Amino acid sequence: MKLFFSVMKKAMKPLFLLLLNITLFVYAMFQGGFVSWFLFYSIVVISLLSISVVLFTFQRIEVQRTLSANTLRANDEVEVVIDVKNKLIHPFCFLRVKDVLPRELEMSDHMNNSALFFLSLKKTLSYHYTIRHLPRGEHRFREVEVFIGDMFGFFERKKTIIVDTTVLVFPSYQSLKSWNVHSSGGFGESMSFAHSLEEELSIAGVRHYIPGDRLTSIDWKHSARSEKLMTKEFEASQGEAFHLFFNRFIGKNSKEAFERAVELTASIAEHCYESHNALSFVSIGKESEVLFPDTTLEHYQSLYYHLAKVKGEKDQFLPTEGSLLEAYRNGTIIVVTVSLNLQDYEWFQYLRAMNIQVIVCWVSSQTEEQSYLQLLRMQSVKVYQFTDEKFNMELMKSR
Repeated sequence: MKLFFSVMKKAMKPLFLLLLNITLFVYAMFQGGFVSWFLFYSIVVISLLSISVVLFTFQRIEVQRTLSANTLRANDEVEVVIDVKNKLIHPFCFLRVKDVLPRELEMSDHMNNSALFFLSLKKTLSYHYTIRHLPRGEHRFREVEVFIGDMFGFFERKKTIIVDTTVLVFPSYQSLKSWNVHSSGGFGESMSFAHSLEEELSIAGVRHYIPGDRLTSIDWKHSARSEKLMTKEFEASQGEAFHLFFNRFIGKNSKEAFERAVELTASIAEHCYESHNALSFVSIGKESEVLFPDTTLEHYQSLYYHLAKVKGEKDQFLPTEGSLLEAYRNGTIIVVTVSLNLQDYEWFQYLRAMNIQVIVCWVSSQTEEQSYLQLLRMQSVKVYQFTDEKFNMELMKSR
C-alpha cells in the first residue's frame, strides 16, 4: 500500500502538467485569440524544459570532497569542501547537494552540510561547511546525495554518489605536570600527577625513619600499621620502562567516562614520550593489543592510532595468561580503567600473587564501586580516582 501511494505521489505532478497542457490546448482551440494561444505555448515550453530534466544524466556529474586536514585531535574542527563538476550545463534546473555525515558525526556541532544551486552556468559548483568539536575516532565519509529537479517542482531525481574520505581524530591529552593529585604524605598537600606517578614507580621498599628524611617520603600507612615512622626507599627510575594497561571494559559507566580514560591513557603515553621513557602497552579486551617497550616515534604512533580507534566493550576480559604477564613479574604496571568491580579486584589480587605491583587509575564517579577502592587502598595499592569534576577541571587548566 505504501508503494502504491508513493507511486501515485510521484505521478501526480506530471499528470497535473499533462492535464494543464490539454486544458490550455482545448481552451485555445475554442476561445482563440492571442492570449489563449500565448498561454498554451508558454506552458508547452515550460513543460518541455521540465521534461528535459528527466533526460539529464547523472553520469556527467562528478563530486569531490576535500577536508582541511585528515588527522586531528579531539574537539578540533575541520572544514569540508564539496566540489560538483557538471559537464552538461542545464541552466533551467536546480541542483541540491547533501553531504551525508558519518553516523558518529551527526550530533556534532556543524553548519549546514547541504547546498542549493539553480540558474547557474558554471561547470564547477562548490560549497563548504565546518564541523566543530570533532569526537575521537576514525570517521569515514562515504556518500554525497545529489538531487536534480526542474524549477517548477514537477520532476525531481536523486542519485547517491560514493566519495570515500576518512579523517582520523586522535584523543586529546594533557601534561601530567599540570595535573595535581593529593600526595601520600598525609598532610593533604598536592603534587603533580607526573611526580606522584614517578615516585610510586620508583619505590624500592620501606625502612625505619631516620632524622633528616623528607616528610613527604614517610609512608603513613605502614607507619600506622607498625606504630613507628616508616620511610619509603626509592631507586632511580630514569630510563626504565613504563608498563601501561588499558581496560576496554565499559560496564555501567558512560561513554564520556570511557573517553576520559582514553584521554588519560594518551596523557600518560605522551609523558613517557617526552621523557624518553620506553613504554610497553597492553590494551585489555576480547582481543588484547600488545606493544612491547620502545621509545621510537613509530612505536608511539602505533599506540596513538590504537587509542584513536579503540571502543568500549560490554563484556569483561582480564588476562591471566602467564605468557603475557610473566614479563611484568617483579615490576609495576599502571592500569587505566573505568570499572572497579569484584572481577577487577580479584584480578589485581592475582597480579600481586605473581609479584606484580599495580597502580590503578580509576576514571569513574560510580559510588557502588567505592568499596573496592577502599579495599585496595587498605592493601597499600595506589589508586588514583578521576571523577567528572576533577577531570574536567584539570583538563581546562592544562589548555
